[in-house]
Amino acid sequence: MIKSIWKPIYSKSIVVHYDLFENINLTNVKGTTAFKVIWTCDNPNCKTPNELHSINAGHLTKPKMSFETQICRPCQLTGEGNGRYGDNRKWDDFFDEEKLGKMKKMFSEKWKGSKNPSIKDEVKIKKNQVIINESYLGKVTNENNFQLLDVLVLNGKHSKIKVQCENNHISEKTYCNFVRKTKKFICEKCFYESIQLKLSDDEIKKWKQYDKIVRALTARNYRTYKEIINPNNLPIGRGKHHLDHRFSISEGYKKNIPPQIISAKENLEVITESENCSKQEKCSITYDELINKTQYLLIKK
Repeated sequence: MIKSIWKPIYSKSIVVHYDLFENINLTNVKGTTAFKVIWTCDNPNCKTPNELHSINAGHLTKPKMSFETQICRPCQLTGEGNGRYGDNRKWDDFFDEEKLGKMKKMFSEKWKGSKNPSIKDEVKIKKNQVIINESYLGKVTNENNFQLLDVLVLNGKHSKIKVQCENNHISEKTYCNFVRKTKKFICEKCFYESIQLKLSDDEIKKWKQYDKIVRALTARNYRTYKEIINPNNLPIGRGKHHLDHRFSISEGYKKNIPPQIISAKENLEVITESENCSKQEKCSITYDELINKTQYLLIKK
């Protein structure tokens, strides 16, 4: 249903604002293609019947278009509103094998590599997107208090760079490491030093493997023993509650404690986000308490 029609007002060939147009039906009215039409979906089964949509009147003044009935795109593409509803034919039902092979090759090569318009600078400028080059990478790293040493691979969001932190730690990172909106990026080695883990490059690999195993086992044990670990079914996530290891993972790595011990249900508890952030890498139970509660896991079956 058409709710209103708006006429563009120009100043030096630029639209400065829109005025409400009295006539609702623009059929056979000339010079109205730039008018804006505000409408709602006429499908009685529409999931969003009150949602307002906007379209250029030029789309509605075309032949075979109607001002009487308006159907939103979700309704057009689902169920019987879709022109191909019930049509399960495939490409090989229309073309022979030779023709189909040529078409597949044509479409696979059409936008491949440098032919892809999305990677061109002029297209990115039109879309108001950033152009990821060496200068921009240097700006991003400096904003995060890092120094750009070298661009190893320049490939848009997948660019790889070598950086140096304020403590002179050198590491290789990707562009995405620095632009995540969910958290501020910090130097990996600086973080390990903050939790009293002074690791070499080889030791970092071992630590990552240990941490990965512990967290995988933790997730499995939480699913299995959720009623024991979280009997009140408290919500877990950012800004809510956290699943905490009473004896921390870092301390477990330092003392060479098996991952199945650190991830055991006896070592897991649900605490508030503020409690977990203040606790950091500290332990709320001692080594002896942890072993006494979980030593049954060391018995070989």
